[in-house]
Amino acid sequence: MPKDSSTPVLDRTLDRLDLNDDARKMLRRAHKRIEMTVPIRRDDGTLALFPAWRVQYNNVLGPTKGGVRFHPGVNLEETTELARWMTIKCARWTCPSAAARAASR
Repeated sequence: MPKDSSTPVLDRTLDRLDLNDDARKMLRRAHKRIEMTVPIRRDDGTLALFPAWRVQYNNVLGPTKGGVRFHPGVNLEETTELARWMTIKCARWTCPSAAARAASR
């Protein structure tokens, strides 16, 4: 996975959390990234296909949860970033579940 624009912020966040190297390594990558196509039948009878993604970033704290984002410009990378930050927020506030995120155009 290439180094992304959030890496410096992630590094600073992980430094503040005082995590060991194994935990840091686990938080660098998503646990599971799923790509799919959602078929929708429009009112005029035509079929539209929409790309969609679900990212389960890390499930160490329990079952994954998270919201869905619908936006024409959303993509897999943005969905992964949102799941990453939800994971860190859940861990920081000791939420009894892990983070995930879903999105579709």
